[in-house]
Amino acid sequence: MAYFHELIKNTLILQNLEELQFFEATDIQREGIPLIREGRDIFGVAQTGTGKTASFCLPLIENLLNSEITKVPSVLILVPTRELCMQIEENIQAFAKGSPLKSTAIYGGVKHIYQAEDINQGVNFIVATPGRLLDLLKKELIKLTGIEVLVLDEADRMLDIGLIEDLKQILKFIPNRRQTLLYSATVPESIRKLSKNFQKSPAFIEVTRNSSISSEISQYVYHCEANQKLPLLKQIIMDEAFGSVLIFTNSKNVADEVATYLTRNSIETRAIHSDKKQAEREKCIKQFADGKINILVATDLVARGIDVETVSMVINFDLPIEPEAYVHRVGRTGRAGRSGLAYSFCTKSELKYLEKIEKLIGGSLHPK
Repeated sequence: MAYFHELIKNTLILQNLEELQFFEATDIQREGIPLIREGRDIFGVAQTGTGKTASFCLPLIENLLNSEITKVPSVLILVPTRELCMQIEENIQAFAKGSPLKSTAIYGGVKHIYQAEDINQGVNFIVATPGRLLDLLKKELIKLTGIEVLVLDEADRMLDIGLIEDLKQILKFIPNRRQTLLYSATVPESIRKLSKNFQKSPAFIEVTRNSSISSEISQYVYHCEANQKLPLLKQIIMDEAFGSVLIFTNSKNVADEVATYLTRNSIETRAIHSDKKQAEREKCIKQFADGKINILVATDLVARGIDVETVSMVINFDLPIEPEAYVHRVGRTGRAGRSGLAYSFCTKSELKYLEKIEKLIGGSLHPK
């Protein structure tokens, strides 16, 4: 067990952590903070909810406060989604409150010129999605020649959605001599290769196994036909005593279809995915977190920005193609010591995905 006052020495940061009720450090924070302060590259394997954002933000903030602060960006954090981008930038603001450090979030849906102005007026941290950042760089609206630290968060998801070429292009605009921190929920061969290309002798930190699922989560599978999924979903929601329900689909079209079907059947539901306007997505996530919306349908891509401890049930309307994504989805319930419930629908064509999931987690889902 470790506490933040043992890992962080800056009094302003400690004061901010106390206001946020952050006292005890998680495993990845305990292991990662000292290494990052020393300037080591990190290859971190951690699921969402393990505290990895604080594990890299806190020592980077402290290192900057201990040096001469300039108006040139020195830390670049790349993430796969706008929601995660905003979430991390909000954390930086909270941890560095009262200091001269400045940060900005760069993502699609906002005019290029406004984002470029933010950077050029002077920031220390840039949190960005690769596509939008690359647009600014190619248009020569910004320069990143002062970057000293590169953070790749949710690296596995960035590779899954085809951002590897954008990442390679961005590397051409930042110094080769830098500290690189890479975080991933899973460790496929593609991530190991990415680490070899981007990092130099990184310290490897793994705080949870890829197959780790809380014992507080009860997992069940319904074997059904594709045309039975919607009626089955409706019946489960009507029969179960639930709080907040998070439904996962593999595509944006299916997410919309599910939300429309449930709403037409007097079950108020919202869907979020990358085609929805940013303001609409933010509103839905906030309403879900506040309990004003009980049911939210999401694709894996945008679900990374949902951090709600009170999700009582997860339903996999579609089984994920990658088994590691199942662990990530199910981990959205049963958090903070609460019990959780996870249902999965499986058609004949999805049996191959179910087999991979059960092999990964080392057990079978209970049939319903």
